[in-house]
Amino acid sequence: MKKNKKVNKLAVFFTISILEIASVAGLFAYKGYLIGKKSEVLHSETKILQEKTAIAQVANDLEKQKTEKENKIKQARAAFFTDQSLMDFLKELSNIAGVYNLHINSISFGGLKNMANTTPPIQLLPVNISISGKNYDDIVHFMSYLEKKGYSLKFNNLSVGEFQSIGSGGSRSNATNLSVAITIYVQTNSKGKWSYKSGD
Repeated sequence: MKKNKKVNKLAVFFTISILEIASVAGLFAYKGYLIGKKSEVLHSETKILQEKTAIAQVANDLEKQKTEKENKIKQARAAFFTDQSLMDFLKELSNIAGVYNLHINSISFGGLKNMANTTPPIQLLPVNISISGKNYDDIVHFMSYLEKKGYSLKFNNLSVGEFQSIGSGGSRSNATNLSVAITIYVQTNSKGKWSYKSGD
């Protein structure tokens, strides 16, 4: 009888132990499951964050490329005259001539010739300039001014000659005449505007 009680007690003890172990194992398994779920969520969120970071980097690179292209476009456009900058250049040309006591005999424009189908199109504008002055050095200074605009124009022909000018009292003096043929690069839609000749 005593043996049976001991056996029963041991059986109960082992049963309780097994149940406790099973419950602990189940608890660990459940916690492991929860940790696994959280890990999956964290991994998914990390992946989304990485994707967003990559998209942001691509957007930043595209913005940088856009800025670089816009700067290159501005630099390229700056290499050509526009209608307004060409008008300013011609006014400045007259002012420079006045500074060096030169007389602009005439300025004439040939027909525009299309160079590139940009917006507005880049056109070639032939220009002939005739000036005269009493001092050869003044002519040289005037030419130096034109050369500074070399990125926007091309020299085609240049001729310098001397002649005698007659003053109001009939006095004669030596003078220098300069004839320059250039081609100007201008971005313009205007065709009639640059068919022009001035002089006396």
